Amino acid sequence: MGDRHIPGNCARRIGTFLLAGLLSACGEGDPAPGRTSAQAPTGDGSVEVRVAGDVRNIEVVRQSLRRPAGSHAAEVSLVLRNSAVTKQTVRLQGDWLDGAGRNYGGFSSTYHVPATGEIVATSATRTRAVSRVRVRLMAPAQELPAWAEGLLAASTAGAVGGGVAFTETPSLAEVPAWEPRGLANGVPFEARTILFVPESTGWQLQLVDVAFDPLATVLSVRESHPDVQTVYINLPEEPYAGMRIEHGLDFGGAMFQIRPQPTAETTTSWNTRFALALEISDWQRKPWQPDGETYQIGGRASGRVYIVFAAGMGDIRNSFVAGEFADAPIVYYGPPRPPSEVESHRE
Repeated sequence: MGDRHIPGNCARRIGTFLLAGLLSACGEGDPAPGRTSAQAPTGDGSVEVRVAGDVRNIEVVRQSLRRPAGSHAAEVSLVLRNSAVTKQTVRLQGDWLDGAGRNYGGFSSTYHVPATGEIVATSATRTRAVSRVRVRLMAPAQELPAWAEGLLAASTAGAVGGGVAFTETPSLAEVPAWEPRGLANGVPFEARTILFVPESTGWQLQLVDVAFDPLATVLSVRESHPDVQTVYINLPEEPYAGMRIEHGLDFGGAMFQIRPQPTAETTTSWNTRFALALEISDWQRKPWQPDGETYQIGGRASGRVYIVFAAGMGDIRNSFVAGEFADAPIVYYGPPRPPSEVESHRE
């Protein structure tokens, strides 16, 4: 939606009235740290433009936010200039905000900017509380992998369970033979880093949608990737080979750090009812070494998981993650506390 081609240096206005960006917000990975223009007052509102580091030869030469006559409460306009001698493709994602920074939805579209030419990209909203807009220029989204297309198709068709959809009663028998993945608020989620961590309150399984060195904490990763999503599962005791947990929807014991909208740049702590099926097939843990580094890899674990989170807070939709994992690191972020929680080990 919103794709246009314009020859030469002729600028043409391209109108795209979008309500919410969905599929194009599902590109692989996060945009690299990029260039950010200062928030510029533009009449009735303001526009903030961020350019991802992987965008080349495209710049925003003019930007404005106005209140047009008619049904639309606010309209953003950006003039995109291509300095290259070949056509360039760029993806725009935006969020409509009020003066307090509250999000009123977003928009997303892909544009083809002609060689050494310009285009005008626009989008509008009917929400009258909007006074600001935050726009991100990103490299074109990669095509969705087949597994993601399959999950989205199953969701659209109203599928239940089977490891490919939400269900109130997940079971180990339904866990698919792929790495843990699913849908987070309607958008494909893939656990790229899986960790077992002894927290002060007990053992925890973490499923994170960003790949990173396991010796770096999720919190440190979130400083540079504020939209990183994480499933936290609190375990009742130290895991062991043969451990199985299956229970239906209930509160307490798990949390999803999730993007409240598909195009959101930050996450929210979603404490809602969840159901879980978890099996640990292999658990190889070594004690924390006092003479070693503060952060240590303390072993590996394998198993399978199927966890679901039920809608019930704001507009966040039913979400789930299911799959098998092998050799997930057991990580110590310092001496385990309290020692009694992690030194006990089942033979």
